[in-house]
Amino acid sequence: MSYKNIVGISAVLFSTAAFATTTISKDQWITAFKALAPSKMCRNLVNDPDTNNLLQKANISYDKCVTLIPASFEKCQKKYDSKLPEKIDKKNASIWGTKIGNCIGVDFFTNNLAGVSKTGTSLLATKTDKTATKKGDEMTKEDWLDALTIVAPKLICEKLVSDKSLHKKLTQNGMTSEKCLSSIPDIIATCEKKLNSQIPSSLDKKNQNKWNQIIGKCIGKSFADQYLK
Repeated sequence: MSYKNIVGISAVLFSTAAFATTTISKDQWITAFKALAPSKMCRNLVNDPDTNNLLQKANISYDKCVTLIPASFEKCQKKYDSKLPEKIDKKNASIWGTKIGNCIGVDFFTNNLAGVSKTGTSLLATKTDKTATKKGDEMTKEDWLDALTIVAPKLICEKLVSDKSLHKKLTQNGMTSEKCLSSIPDIIATCEKKLNSQIPSSLDKKNQNKWNQIIGKCIGKSFADQYLK
């Protein structure tokens, strides 16, 4: 539950922040968003009992949280920069605030709280109260793939490194944790391209689990073929 709370808080906060009452440039919007994100997100995380408990277990205070958010922000800004319109109006601010806020929440949780969460990190458990539909846990294919791209590298590489036999093989092939993290996104992109036409446009929890396994096998096979022979 805490994982969804964190992602949900982030997405909802920034979906409702227009930053201006008139149309502004993309750069102006990003600057305002960047200035607002750390304090706004961390204050709300600390004020939520469930997420604050998770932060405490990870020894993350409000002040430390504020120093951690910019790294997630930079990653998500880079991910969406080419897709952002040059001019941001109130409607666009809500749409892109939700997307980037969701991205920040997923990345922050994955990098800082996954190790202390009892519920684990279902790769694509990113639905929020703000975006939930009558169909419950459904999410669009685009959102599911976005979440996969953000979360998968760290989770996959940590799993590989924690396996003694695989870690030994990786080391023999000169594959460090850093190289693993940098190699996974290209493999994900290849698997996404291969399977994209087969993935339904909307995925409920059952289909998310199904496609987690399918695309996970594709990623694992491709990684093994390239780095574990």
